[in-house]
Amino acid sequence: MCAGIRLQFFYKELTCMTFFYGSLRLVTTDYN
Repeated sequence: MCAGIRLQFFYKELTCMTFFYGSLRLVTTDYN
């Protein structure tokens, strides 16, 4: 059960990081 919660937390973090990286790339591409 604990592993499932940890996996869900990791998935949430991964999604947040992907969104942040996507925004960062969008800004970088806009500047270039």
